[in-house]
Amino acid sequence: MNNMLGSVLLISLFLGRAMTGDCQRTIQPITPNELKVEITINKSQFKGFARLAEFVPEGSVIKYAKTEGGTFMVQDNKIKFIWLTLPKQDFITASYVIGTEALKAGKYPVSGKFSYTEGEQTKEIEIPATTFTVTGNQVASSAPSSPVTPSESTAISKVPETKSAEAKTAPETKVAAETKASKVTYSLQLLSTKDKLAGDYFSKKYQIADPVRVETVDGLNKYMLGEFRSTEEAVTYREGLTKKGCKDAFVVPYSNNKRITSDEAKRLESGK
Repeated sequence: MNNMLGSVLLISLFLGRAMTGDCQRTIQPITPNELKVEITINKSQFKGFARLAEFVPEGSVIKYAKTEGGTFMVQDNKIKFIWLTLPKQDFITASYVIGTEALKAGKYPVSGKFSYTEGEQTKEIEIPATTFTVTGNQVASSAPSSPVTPSESTAISKVPETKSAEAKTAPETKVAAETKASKVTYSLQLLSTKDKLAGDYFSKKYQIADPVRVETVDGLNKYMLGEFRSTEEAVTYREGLTKKGCKDAFVVPYSNNKRITSDEAKRLESGK
């Protein structure tokens, strides 16, 4: 085994697992220099918009990604998954592959945050880090640590890995809620036509599963998608649409369910 692999870096990992099943991240080696990361979310208590952000070590490369009913965007050592509306099934998964060729021997964390809407609030949960170890000549393993017991206010829990016998107890998962709803929301305009399109036009042509609404403005039918809390979320989702071939979508700001200009949106967000 050692002769075959030579000096190629191998990967050992510490797996964390939440016994409650609300949120679970697993990391598995698939080649000597690649890891598959998979996050499984039990969304029985969530619906509507949600976002998952995962952070990988600097120097590693996110090569592939996949999710159900949503889209994703990779930027440097961060990958973001966005669901306008969470799929109907109770369990959804998001996965990606990390390339570790450029990493030196050592321990590296993968961390993340999951956010979702609850009424008019956006809540954010920190998902404790899962650590993998790059070594020079062997693959080691470690049993998962005891689960973190969720509190009444904890929507998602995840068991952090045990790094060593002296490892400190992991901090409790924190939920941060916005103090007030945003004054401005954003949607994506996919297309504008004089004649109405078939109801399944976008699902058939671009495999868009999320609902598309029609607004009539000045005699034109404008096809709108989503209700985002920020331009960043809208742009991230648009990146996924572009990959599906829907390349003309652009961001439109709203206030009190009415279209506004970009200047008006900036003024409202600044509180002026």
